[in-house]
Amino acid sequence: MVRKLTLFTILLTIFVDFFNLGLIYPLFTSLMFSTQETLINANSSDFFKNCIFGLLVAAYPCGQLMGAPIIGQLSDKYGRRPLLIVSLHGTVITLLLCALGIEFKYLSIIFLSRFLGGIMAGNMTLAYATLADYSTNTNRVRLFAFLPAVSSLAFAISPFLASELSDSHSHTWANATMPFMFAAAISIINLIVALTCFPETTKPIKNLNQKVINQVFKGINQLTSIVKPSIQRPYLLALFLMISANFLFVQFVGPLAIAKFNVHTREIGYVYTITGLGAGLGNLFLTRWLSSKLLPQNALKGSLLILCVLLAALILCPTFVLFQFICFLIMLACAVGYTNSMAMVSNLGNETNQGETMGVAVAIQNGAEFIPASIVGFFTFYSRSIPMLVAIGCALGCYTILKMIQKKFLTEPIN
Repeated sequence: MVRKLTLFTILLTIFVDFFNLGLIYPLFTSLMFSTQETLINANSSDFFKNCIFGLLVAAYPCGQLMGAPIIGQLSDKYGRRPLLIVSLHGTVITLLLCALGIEFKYLSIIFLSRFLGGIMAGNMTLAYATLADYSTNTNRVRLFAFLPAVSSLAFAISPFLASELSDSHSHTWANATMPFMFAAAISIINLIVALTCFPETTKPIKNLNQKVINQVFKGINQLTSIVKPSIQRPYLLALFLMISANFLFVQFVGPLAIAKFNVHTREIGYVYTITGLGAGLGNLFLTRWLSSKLLPQNALKGSLLILCVLLAALILCPTFVLFQFICFLIMLACAVGYTNSMAMVSNLGNETNQGETMGVAVAIQNGAEFIPASIVGFFTFYSRSIPMLVAIGCALGCYTILKMIQKKFLTEPIN
């Protein structure tokens, strides 16, 4: 019973994190690229709009980039439960702050709230570490598949609700702040569940002579693993490129839909709902089925090749209906790639340092969400297809790295 309650709390936390993430895509896409004056002047240049959009989208994962290794490192030392409770309190506060920034059109407050919210969402590290506490190398992919399945469900629901709660033409009470108020209410429920149902899942290693700030710097230092000459480096670089391809698609498919088909907030919400459904079904069924037939590295390589073909088809797509269907297929491929890439990295760790290992993995994931979006946003005004072309390049790069890794690293988990 305790194990089920723990799993429920973790899944609810992941649901809230990705619900909060999914809200921004239809809202910020509309606020930046619609013909109405909203957060910025509608007559602003395309370059300025794309830059602001890229930075707004990147603020949340940039915060996660900082928060994930810190929370992961501290959870190994002081336990999963206290870090989860603190992060959930912060989530509620940052959502309310974001609603305030949108209401009064303060871009600085919106940026700050999204960044701080991302730091709090570093508790995704706790989800992976908690499941790793319960799992082995042989069943880790199957357990890890629950997390992206739930996150995909949240990502499917939140864009639809965001478009409905912000559509003042359909509901007189609706506005752009309502989705964030609704998300804050869900976060409060998550906090109550965590306080009442989540036990400690690991034995904390408390060192009273070591200050918390030392653990913070140690957690941030783990990010340098990707550039250190070690056996983990190619796996971490492959993870970075896989997630980059995934999120470049997710972050810029809305602007691409506007450019190709002149759609509005509700239609953008539908696109993201369909992508969320594709990711959810991919993790619930396809990923779990493949886990019994293929090694994580082999499943990842196949998904990368399929992803490249589908991204190219999306750029050339002639109709909005077909566009949505291709988005669904893309997220099936991304679901397989994401879960297997995370399991691949988790297998590099052992049961005593899963918080640290997954903290690095989640931080690299968030870096992959933050860095490409920040850079590509400066060039998207030339063509809305540029992010998809860069995503294809990232997927091919990941595939090349996996092919270059020595055969023994592909077949033997490293502990």
